[in-house]
Amino acid sequence: MDPYTPFCGTPPAPSELLSRWLFDPALLAGLALFGLVLAWRAPNRMSLSAWVLVAVLFISPICALSMSLFSARVAQHVLLTLVAAPILALGWPLRLRGLRAQTWVAAITFAALFWLWHSPVP
Repeated sequence: MDPYTPFCGTPPAPSELLSRWLFDPALLAGLALFGLVLAWRAPNRMSLSAWVLVAVLFISPICALSMSLFSARVAQHVLLTLVAAPILALGWPLRLRGLRAQTWVAAITFAALFWLWHSPVP
């Protein structure tokens, strides 16, 4: 049985931290697709800044550092959920079948996705 390797890799030694950039093809493809959708649906600086923040948090050594330090992991999650997500929400004209999406729909979706991501299988 193969040992589990987290998405951001194994915890880095202090001397190798700055060389731990993550250029996973699936990640880069997802970020590119996300960027294209943002450029098409929400072409504004606010959405672009959120996209840059998400890219930095997953590509830079911050991702690897989050495997070593719980504080870095918490900071990564806080920046994703409390900074990037609201910036995207403000910059994206969200519509749900022609009606403005309600706050509770966003909250339930966020909670479900957050729970799914942190469940053992994904």
